[in-house]
Amino acid sequence: MKLYDAAQAEPKSRFMILPAVMAVFLYGVFLPLAILLSAVPDVWFTAGGYGDLGEREFVASQVSLRVSRSAAKSRRYGAARERTVIYRAIDGSGLEFKTQYPAQVFAERDVENRVTVLRHVYAVLEQSSYPNFFFHQFKIQFIPPGTDFQSHLDTLHNEVLFARWLSLAYSAVYVAVVLLRRRARKKRALISSSQDSTLP
Repeated sequence: MKLYDAAQAEPKSRFMILPAVMAVFLYGVFLPLAILLSAVPDVWFTAGGYGDLGEREFVASQVSLRVSRSAAKSRRYGAARERTVIYRAIDGSGLEFKTQYPAQVFAERDVENRVTVLRHVYAVLEQSSYPNFFFHQFKIQFIPPGTDFQSHLDTLHNEVLFARWLSLAYSAVYVAVVLLRRRARKKRALISSSQDSTLP
């Protein structure tokens, strides 16, 4: 009977561990994200902080298809595929940007037909040592012709502020919960030790 109870308790304990592991994982994601977003210079959200590289013509050159590991395990490929087309500058400058597509057939069609698009390109004037793997989306902007650049930057700024405050709020709540739980454990330990000391 005890063996049966232990076997029943093991799945429950594992189930209870999952939320804690997820909370720690999210904390490990949100805190660095908040730090990185806080490091974005304010000048990158003003039109004066960018140099105007003019309008450039880009051609659809390559389909990039990525399937997440979780999708590969569950075999739910359709919902988790990221279909993007890499557009490269025709002038050979090396500039390129990516555009997401709703279906792979559309992405392949545009690459096969060598579809071209115009983009107004802006690059930051202030050189920095920030790593490109995260800050590349701020350093060079590819805007459809006719779009107000400052309005685009304002929208980007609002998105960054929201993500930063959300990350900071989650990190603060996580730390507060950890401290409260630690305090509660100490309190229970003191009560338990006091009860034990009163026993004959």
